[in-house]
Amino acid sequence: MYSVLIVDDEEPVLESYSYLIESGLDDFSVCATARSGGEAIAAAHQHRPDVVLMDIAMPGIDGIDTIRELQHEFPDALYILSTAYERFDLAQRAIPLRVFAYLVKPVSRKRFMETMFRAKDELDEERLRLSQRIEEVHRSADALAREAQNFVTMLTWKPIDATTWSRFRSLFQLPSDSGLVVAVRLSDRGLYPAIADRIERRYRSLWAENMQRMILFVADSVPPETLERIVREAVDEVAEGSDAAIGVGSRRRYDELYRSCDEALQAIPPAAGVERHLRQYRARVRDFSQSVARARTPGDVVATYEAFADEIFATWRFPVAKYRVAAAFERLLHDFDSRVGAPEVSLLIADPIEDVSGFEVRRDVDAWAQRVLRRLVEEQSRHAGDRWPDVLKQAVRFIDGNYAQPLQLTSVAEQCGVSAGYLSRLFSEHLGVPFNDHLNSVRLDVAQRLLQDGDRTVKEIAYAVGYQDPNYFSRIFKKYTGHSPTRYVRKGEQNG
Repeated sequence: MYSVLIVDDEEPVLESYSYLIESGLDDFSVCATARSGGEAIAAAHQHRPDVVLMDIAMPGIDGIDTIRELQHEFPDALYILSTAYERFDLAQRAIPLRVFAYLVKPVSRKRFMETMFRAKDELDEERLRLSQRIEEVHRSADALAREAQNFVTMLTWKPIDATTWSRFRSLFQLPSDSGLVVAVRLSDRGLYPAIADRIERRYRSLWAENMQRMILFVADSVPPETLERIVREAVDEVAEGSDAAIGVGSRRRYDELYRSCDEALQAIPPAAGVERHLRQYRARVRDFSQSVARARTPGDVVATYEAFADEIFATWRFPVAKYRVAAAFERLLHDFDSRVGAPEVSLLIADPIEDVSGFEVRRDVDAWAQRVLRRLVEEQSRHAGDRWPDVLKQAVRFIDGNYAQPLQLTSVAEQCGVSAGYLSRLFSEHLGVPFNDHLNSVRLDVAQRLLQDGDRTVKEIAYAVGYQDPNYFSRIFKKYTGHSPTRYVRKGEQNG
């Protein structure tokens, strides 16, 4: 049985549609009627309809704007527009909203029934697709555990949109659109499953380990202080006498659960060593992103990624490490959007959290990362130069032709006929890196090619690309690539 919300400011229309549904359509029932956009929004939140029959011309919010508002909360519902006039401009406004059907009043019984039968077929197909997806996931406990890990990991760092929440709510059969988060830290992390099991006996909950802490999402309605007491009792049962740290967040709607998670985590200080690892990780992510911003070919960032990934997988266990890599790539894509101004491109390149959730070994993560980096650098090269001001293009060309000289920001600015401050701002705004970082990237790109040729010593290459101090060149090279010049050559020989 599918529920229908009827919205029209004319009482005869409400009665007519209600009669047709209740008397002739066994698979539908009217869950509510509304006479304005505001009433429709309130009724939809109360009844969560499968189908919305929406009049266009109504007092206050019109039907199209009402649908636009409802789709944020109910993206899976089918929307059918009805109006007394056949208007092309209204149809155009309705197209981006993916409206299922468009009825012109007066609507004949035959046309109305045909439209509802088609709606039933669409809903049946969607329900079947959803059922098949759910059955497929439930056939594999490992797959379900990965989905739970994915869900809980998302809670730790970003809001959940309505579509994603709808999928998770169906998948895990969550009882409401809100919940709260608990964080637990024990020295013996092997006890986390036993604690989670005791909580799951009482409440609908999901958990995963993140940053050596147990992150527990509880969907049922329970006061935070009650939940903290129950978690404490569960911890005492399985780890009597342990020095456990417990933090509980406030109850939040799905799109603000990350705030509940923040509250829970802030109540627990990091374990010894974790703070240092996190600081190092964040610094490495920043450096990695800058390296990608400077890259002109995918090969420019291969060594940088390898050094970055080596450090992550050496620091954290695989389930955590793969999401650390994913989070870093989210930063790369965000920075790409800022530089290039083409968010529709980055959306097609990757969905890092979703992509890595099914990986079981590091080689799969590395292969995925190499593909994403290749596309990211290629798209970056394709889009970036077109948007640069002429002064910046002139400066970049001058650096490309004179990198071996002792260049300074002031001398390049003078060559371009602008102030040093203005040129510095152009580099930061359009390339995402300071002048000196760009200059170093140009020199080091050439240095890597010369090292691969193997015809010169490290000292000779340092002088050839504009560094008067070979030791300084080696330090800069390692900072940007993750390897010393000598190790870079050795690694290339091994790969060859």
